[in-house]
Amino acid sequence: NPGKQAQETQSSTAELIAGLVQLVPLVNTAQLSQEAMEALLVLHLPETIELWNPQAPIETFWDISSLVLFLICKKLIGHQMVNSTEVLKWLREILICRNKFLLKNKECATQGSGIPICRQAQTKLEVCLYMFLWSPDTEAVLVAMSCLGHLCEEADIRCSADEVLVQNILPNYATFTEFASVSNIMATGRSTLQKRVMALLRRIEHPTAGNTEAWEDTHAKWEQDTKQILNFPKNKVEDGQEWINMTGFLCALGGVCLSQHSKPCGPTTYSPPMGPMSERKYSMVSVGVCEVSNAAAGASATCSSSSSTETPLGRFLDRLLVLLVCGHERVGLHVRTNVKELLGLELSPVLYHMLFNKLRNRIGRFFDTQGPVPINDTNTQFVEQTIAIMKNLLDNHAEGSSEHLGQASIETMMLNLVRYVRVLGNTLHAIQMKTKLCQLVEVMMER
Repeated sequence: NPGKQAQETQSSTAELIAGLVQLVPLVNTAQLSQEAMEALLVLHLPETIELWNPQAPIETFWDISSLVLFLICKKLIGHQMVNSTEVLKWLREILICRNKFLLKNKECATQGSGIPICRQAQTKLEVCLYMFLWSPDTEAVLVAMSCLGHLCEEADIRCSADEVLVQNILPNYATFTEFASVSNIMATGRSTLQKRVMALLRRIEHPTAGNTEAWEDTHAKWEQDTKQILNFPKNKVEDGQEWINMTGFLCALGGVCLSQHSKPCGPTTYSPPMGPMSERKYSMVSVGVCEVSNAAAGASATCSSSSSTETPLGRFLDRLLVLLVCGHERVGLHVRTNVKELLGLELSPVLYHMLFNKLRNRIGRFFDTQGPVPINDTNTQFVEQTIAIMKNLLDNHAEGSSEHLGQASIETMMLNLVRYVRVLGNTLHAIQMKTKLCQLVEVMMER
């Protein structure tokens, strides 16, 4: 029975390959892991793929190779590999082999590609590559960017076989192509590369399962790392750099999540304190972030009360506003400076409106009560940070920024900034803030 024989061949091939995949993430046996990767690479040579099941090579390819991608990417996303950059480079070779095989069979390249594991593998691969974009390892970032190019090549082959638009297969094809072209510019410093990455992330237009999941997973890790940095500050440069990169990633890619109204973009990881001010017990996060000297200052520094309908994206921005006045003795300045710069320079223009509303509401609360304006260090710091962010956003001539700035109403906030700053007195710091506010007004009038 040729049919049964073909099925047995496919099953034994799948078993062999699945077994080798299990060996790849083994940490304690580096040599075994390396040999497993080499074997899988040989098995992915176009002429070898045809032997996986000679009766139905294309269908078998999609079934087995998709499972390989899915399992490896799942491990990489879960940060379960010490040698993740090496595995990513190996994954790139696998993608190249896959495309060679598909090109060899381009007339019927999509036969059997409609199976669930194929779609799941593409999603996991996207998630994996997105998440490597915030790695502190420059080489890993460049490899991930080049992998996006191979994803585009696969989409090209598949769409020519099915005669469909490439965007049907890979909605963000154009931006992925740009990522790939940037990856060829090797002589790039880390900060320059990250700026380029964030600029391209802001251009991602279409929400997909991949970019939504990447935002969710990064947000969850960012929350954990933020607590870690505040509670157990270390001097490891990589940790700090990774946190900065993640913050920028979430700011830049957040715009695409905003259109996912029906599907939240992240886990509920942070709930601001609720209830009347007098009855609030400040959450560990808020207290850790803003070590303020009295309850009144603490109240102004904590996150705004948000209903359970607040999106994860909204909670992320709330969290950043808390971090703008982080009073941590060791890492406070580092956190405040980076959050201010990332919000002002790297935020997706789609999120300007949401940010302005949150800033306006936060500053508006300074004037909720009758009597004098509550001048304290935390409020003053928040106002100063807001002025800097606003100026950067208004100075920004990035693609789409004018359109989204035009939709935002900032008059009330500007008036409140003036009301606060004018009662600061004439100390050197107060004069500096007044000067910055005047510069902000000037930029606003020019826009």
